[in-house]
Amino acid sequence: YCGYTYCPDICPTELTIIAETLDRLGDLRKRFRVIMVSVDPERDTPEVLKEYMANFGPEFIGLTGTPEQVRKMARLWRAYYRKVPDENGEGYSMDHSAVTYPLDENGKYLRHFAYGTPPERMAKGIVEAIRRTQGGTKAQEAGDIAALYVLEQEASELFGEQEQVAYYANILELALENLTDALGSARRMKMDEVQDFATLRALYEYAIEHYSAGKATDAAALFEILAGLTEDARFSDAMRRHQQCAERLPDFEQFLDDAADLDATQRNGTFYISAFTRAENDACEENGE
Repeated sequence: YCGYTYCPDICPTELTIIAETLDRLGDLRKRFRVIMVSVDPERDTPEVLKEYMANFGPEFIGLTGTPEQVRKMARLWRAYYRKVPDENGEGYSMDHSAVTYPLDENGKYLRHFAYGTPPERMAKGIVEAIRRTQGGTKAQEAGDIAALYVLEQEASELFGEQEQVAYYANILELALENLTDALGSARRMKMDEVQDFATLRALYEYAIEHYSAGKATDAAALFEILAGLTEDARFSDAMRRHQQCAERLPDFEQFLDDAADLDATQRNGTFYISAFTRAENDACEENGE
């Protein structure tokens, strides 16, 4: 948390909320220390900070530094602050953002809370974030790509974009490992096997990501691999059609507009585009595809 000891209302209110949050964490409380980095290093000496933070509990610690160190910290955490002179010109206050960032024991971001978040909601959010983070680590270690997918969906409701990207990176890493194993053993994946299903989905999303980024040639190669990776004829046929479209329609938006039947795909309930427009079907027939 970034604040300052001369703050008349926001900082003492938020620090009191954090103290009440700790009271609701039970045994987890001992795992946390509350750090307020002062955005007012001119007045907030270490001695001032120590006395001020003691008002909220033994876990509360105040940190300060040089003005340049404070600026670097603020940039890192995207915190805002500026000095506001008093009207009489004799003093000043600090205008600043008031966001609380819980971190795990390794200093990894868990999530953030806006100013005024009730302590019961903050405590619940911290517990859920810890559970999901630990669950993701266990799923990664166990090679459980399906579990990672479930956690990713839940994390989208709690975490910021950076954490969601990290979840997806873990999913993709496992999917590529599973792909290597399948190709090495000439094993065909099965749609009704949960780990295979999750792997195929991740690899399909990876191929679509390439296609949408303008890398149609790379996408076509990935679709070709996917077409031969499973025993599911419907999926294989759809991947061959994707490959043909990527080779013929390098623009992804044109593929969506002219070739993909998204309404029919939604009715089919598939994670991949499984239906195509009449115009696309006619074009494939004309080209002998």
